[in-house]
Amino acid sequence: MTADLGAVVRRAWAAYDAGDEQGFRACVTDDWREFDFGDPEGESAGVDEILGSMAAQSAAFPDKQTEVLFEVVEGDVVAQYTISRATHLGRYFDLEPTGERVTATEMCFHQMRGGLIARTWAATAEAGFYTQLTGRPPPEKLDNQT
Repeated sequence: MTADLGAVVRRAWAAYDAGDEQGFRACVTDDWREFDFGDPEGESAGVDEILGSMAAQSAAFPDKQTEVLFEVVEGDVVAQYTISRATHLGRYFDLEPTGERVTATEMCFHQMRGGLIARTWAATAEAGFYTQLTGRPPPEKLDNQT
């Protein structure tokens, strides 16, 4: 069963990268929440908030791919160390395409329930895509640093 849990999370990453709303929803519970690693009990984002960022990213970075560099599955938790790579080829909020490559490494812990992701805690190691491209903080409507 543990290998199956990791596969669910990898499918969620692939769906997010592709902008596949149905594919992403199929990997998370109806009450799924994502928390910032620095504030694990503070503000969180749900599926609806994430879908907005997912759509913006898939339009701006159509080649985005997230590679799982390391994964540990223990009980109902899937821990992953990932790197996302993308090229800025479409409009991203107020930014016209630049053709620049961006990367983001992230550590995530996913708590699973019923074979789906119920909670995610994420920490991004460097500035997110928007900040890498502009040197400015990301817009508030961006669900995460990326």
